[in-house]
Amino acid sequence: MPETPGAILGSPAAPIAPALVVAQRIGFAYSLDANNKESRALDRMCLTMAGRFEKAAGRIFARRAAVAITLDGCDFDAGETIRVPLVAPVESVQSLHIDTLHDDPVDVVFDATTLIDAADYRLIGPAESSGGAGLWSIRLRSEKHPAGYGAENIRVVVTGGYWTDPGDGTALPVGQTRMPHDLEEAAIMQTVLQWQRKDAIHLGGQAQQFAGGGGGQNTYTPTPLLRSVREVLSKYATATQALNLADGTVVFGGGQE
Repeated sequence: MPETPGAILGSPAAPIAPALVVAQRIGFAYSLDANNKESRALDRMCLTMAGRFEKAAGRIFARRAAVAITLDGCDFDAGETIRVPLVAPVESVQSLHIDTLHDDPVDVVFDATTLIDAADYRLIGPAESSGGAGLWSIRLRSEKHPAGYGAENIRVVVTGGYWTDPGDGTALPVGQTRMPHDLEEAAIMQTVLQWQRKDAIHLGGQAQQFAGGGGGQNTYTPTPLLRSVREVLSKYATATQALNLADGTVVFGGGQE
């Protein structure tokens, strides 16, 4: 039984749109000074926008060092392959637990008795995976874990998501994948629009708070996702969320967009 996307995704540790680039588009000098209120407010807005994009698409974009996902036996594909939802690309598997004793996941304790030896599985990319377009999978060694293995509950911890280019010349870290250009550009466009309208009159019940690095908190009214932004998100979204985005009915902040 997969956890809800909100329970899995949590808060992004990095933005999709780098604040330095957004500031350049807006037309002000971005500063790393902790006391620069304008730059720190933009940092927080960029992080909030990343969370908004991930919620709209139902998946992770910004890279996480560790993402824990709980699944049930139905997430086995072809007997010995476990599909990894909501995270792409996947860099590595930190741990894999399989429980074969409990029907109810509430009763499961994932510990040394459920831990699968790393030598007994391997990570496979979308080209090899039968789990669906763009999905990474974990393939178990069939001689150790044959089809019909009897898995009831699965917990996998992975490292994955896209690396955000800060726009300052930093080189792409080895083994990581850069944020797709169209996704980054969509986040830049939406954040610039949000910034330009941040001082607009707040609508009752629609104001959102955002907080982040440097402390402080700001309140603003979320701007509806641009059509072009929804189209980009649909390319990367989970199946259900892609349909919602196409219909323009993404629920966020208590209302429809």
